[in-house]
Amino acid sequence: MTTINVGDKKISIGDLVWIPANTPLMHYLPKEEHEFFGRSTDKKEPVYGLVISHNEYSYRVLVGKEEFYVQKKQVYGVEE
Repeated sequence: MTTINVGDKKISIGDLVWIPANTPLMHYLPKEEHEFFGRSTDKKEPVYGLVISHNEYSYRVLVGKEEFYVQKKQVYGVEE
C-alpha cells in the first residue's frame, strides 16, 4: 500500500477522504477518450472519495461508481 505524507497526516491508497461541497471534480476517462478530459462536475453536497492513486497535485478518487481527479488542496484537511 502506498502512503502519501500530507504534513503530519498520512493518507494511503484505499483511504477515504472528505471532499467538501462544490469542489470541482475532473472526470477520469480512459486514454482513448481524451477529447472529453476537460469536463468537470461539482457535487452539491460533501462526499467521501476512496483514494485509488495520486500524483504530485491530485488524487484519483472513486465516488460512488464514478472515478474523478480532485486537487489535493481541495480535500478537507490536506494542506499544501
